[in-house]
Amino acid sequence: MSDAKLERRYEQLLALFPAGHRQEYEDEMIGVLMAGSKPQQRFPGLRETANLVRCAVWMRLGGRGAGAADAR
Repeated sequence: MSDAKLERRYEQLLALFPAGHRQEYEDEMIGVLMAGSKPQQRFPGLRETANLVRCAVWMRLGGRGAGAADAR
């Protein structure tokens, strides 16, 4: 059950990314995040959370990788 909760918490963090990026990469990102999690982990780590938030903000501000429609 904790895996489902952790996955849901990762999905909440990924909701910060532009929609186009999520459509294309969300499944892959969730897979990588879940594969790197520790057994019985219930929450994303502080560094991991900070990195996801930083990347999402960077992409929303037009950072490399943001599509033309996402950058507007």
